[in-house]
Order: sequence, then C-alpha cells, then structure tokens
Amino acid sequence: MKHFLILTFLLLSKLAAQVGPNACPATQTPDGKGKMRFHTWYQINCETEDTWGTDFTAMKSLGFDCVALWNIIPSGTVQWDFTEIARNVPTTKRAIQAAHNAGLRVFLGIWNPSNMGPVAEAHQVRSSKGENLMRPNIYSEAWQQAFWIPYLNGLKQNFGECPGFAGIVFDDAVACSDDAGIAFSYTAEDEQRFAKFLEATYHSINNFNLQYRRYDNAYGSFSEIKPPKPPWQSAKLWKDWMLARGEWSKGFAEATRLALGREMEIIYIDYDYYVDRSSIAYGHNITRMMESFERYGVYIAQEFSLMSQSDLLTNVRRVIAEQKGVVPTGKLHFCTWLNGLKHYEPMPPDLVRTLLLTIVHEGITDITLYPYKVHDSHVRGADRGGMTNRAPRTKLSFKYNPEMREAIKVAIAACHASSE
Repeated sequence: MKHFLILTFLLLSKLAAQVGPNACPATQTPDGKGKMRFHTWYQINCETEDTWGTDFTAMKSLGFDCVALWNIIPSGTVQWDFTEIARNVPTTKRAIQAAHNAGLRVFLGIWNPSNMGPVAEAHQVRSSKGENLMRPNIYSEAWQQAFWIPYLNGLKQNFGECPGFAGIVFDDAVACSDDAGIAFSYTAEDEQRFAKFLEATYHSINNFNLQYRRYDNAYGSFSEIKPPKPPWQSAKLWKDWMLARGEWSKGFAEATRLALGREMEIIYIDYDYYVDRSSIAYGHNITRMMESFERYGVYIAQEFSLMSQSDLLTNVRRVIAEQKGVVPTGKLHFCTWLNGLKHYEPMPPDLVRTLLLTIVHEGITDITLYPYKVHDSHVRGADRGGMTNRAPRTKLSFKYNPEMREAIKVAIAACHASSE
C-alpha cells in the first residue's frame, strides 16, 4: 500500500509539472457542458499605451472573458505584417499584463496567411498560373523549419509564463477564394512530396498505372507524375492531390502543437467563405488539423442590412450545422462581426441579442465578437515601432459606440441567463 501511494504521488506530480502553472483553464465543466466564454479583438497599436488599462477594464465590465491582442504593421502596399505581436516582445508583455490586471485571459492573434510580412521566394506559394504569391506555402516542410517552428518557439519562450496568457488565434487560416491562382501551390517541393505520397499509397508504379487505367503511355516512375492543375484534368488524380494536401495540413497542425506544447490553447478561425472552398480547392483538412487544436471557429461578417432577420439567423444555423460536421461540439467556436461589412453600420441592439442567443442555442458557448478596437486600414505608411498610434476605425470599433457596448452587455448577460 505504501509503495502504491508513493507511485500515485509521483505520477500526479509528473502530470502537474506537464500542465504547468499557466496552463489554460478547463473549457469543460464537470457535467460535460461547455464553459461559456466571450472574446473580443483588440489592436494594441492604434492609440497610445496609456489607453490600455481603461479599455481592458471596460471590456471586462461588458462581460468579456478573453481578448485577442493584435499588433499589425501596415505598409504602403497591400502587404501587411501580423507577426509584430509575437516579435515586439516588450510591448506585447506590457499589453498582456494590462489585460490580466483587468481580469481578462489573453490570446495572441499571430497568424493570417496572406499577411505575414515579406516571405522568402523559396517559401512562397506557386499558383496554378505559375505566379509566386507573397504568402507562405504553409504545407512546405522547408518553410516550417525555416520560419514557422522558430517563430512558435520564440512565442512560447517569450510569453508562455506571462500571467493571464492563454494561447493563440489563427485568423482567416487559409484565406482562399474561387481564384485558382490563390488556392493552389505547385512548387518543386510540392511536386516531390506528391510523388512520395502516391508511392506510399500505391506502393508500385505498376499498381498506380493499373488503378488509373494507364495501359498506354504508362508512367515509368512516380516522379513523372505532376499534380493536376484544373480538377477536370483528371478527377481521380485531383482526389489524390487533395488527399495528399490533407495529410500535409494535418502535419502542419501537428508541428504547430509540438512547437507550442500542450500548455497553450489554439483557436483556429476561418471565414465561412474560405471554409467552403479550402477543402475543395486547397485540400485543407480541418477535421484532421483539429486533432491538434482546441477550438475551431467559423468567422462571419454578415451583411445584415441586406437581408431579413430570418434569413440572417437561418444562415447562421446553416453555417453552425456544417461546423458540427467537421469537429466535435466540445471544440466549437464562433466569431462574428456586429457591423455591416461595407459601411460598418452597427447591428441593431435587439438583433445583437437575438443573434447571440441563437448561437448559444445551437450549442456554441465560446464566442468572439469583432472588434473592441481596430485601426483604420485606410491609413498608409510603414512603421515597425510597435506603437504606431494609427487612427482607430471608430465606425467599426465597439470602443467608440456606446449603444453597441450596451447592446453587447445586455446580450452577454442574456446568454448567461439562458444557460442557467
């Protein structure tokens, strides 16, 4: 008995050491129901640092539990750099501390594939049109080793022990459209990995030729086989190409988790427009990726002024139903704008409440409302100082809309009441 107690004590001590003092709080209650959390986004370099404390305290008073911090460096071109929140360590640490002082859990928005700053040509996406795009080929193992893993290691080292730090957020995680020039990647590394995937799948080139009915003009080796560019080139080869890329997306997620460890929560958010296309045109396998991440959230920017309330809520339910087919309910997250997409007109207060109650009624209890404060993207010019003091977008930011803040406070309270 004595030996059993000693062994049990040692095992529990080991588990406690693995979790660590800053491990994310459980998002499940003892009865298995999700713990309700409300998040918002906040760009730290819109205004001077002395505004942070007041802003974070105001967020908490509205009912927000968590905040995703951003430090975005605009430039004179279309290229943006979202890595500043991880690279400008002193400024970010002060922002985390200020949010923690207000009682908020902090996530860092570290990723948008189209906005990661300059990308070395060797690691850029090669489109099906033969163009290189200024965005990383995220499935590239060479890019992961050269940039992604060191980037994550630095983030863990610099912020992992900060009080209040909870994890990271991926925004617009794939960002693809109907344009094939954006969706695909055809680098030499992609082609070589595809050949290896086919060999691992079919084992011999003769078996591949048999399965593809290549009796005439048979392939002599897997290296001869190139990824299809339009799907109609070969439906079967396109399926294999998407399956291969699905495996690579799983590998990307696994490498991310390994670099960060188990202490950080990873929230993966993708705009609903991209979700519908990413698996079809890019091979992105969200289900396999979510084996490594905690939360998957669909991100919606609703044009509520152009549709009836009934249509809006029907669309929200439809998107959530699709989301439930991808990941377990316990991993669901939902992110929505509360402004119109074109003119940023605020959503009517009654609709804010109805929308949030609908989301909660559909079983989602982890919700992001965009945004408490974000900069005005019309302001141009590069500045890597970390505090660019760029004009905030007052039409979009909750901070500058008292009526919206009150509507959010009432709606969050109603959601909590509905779950009791």
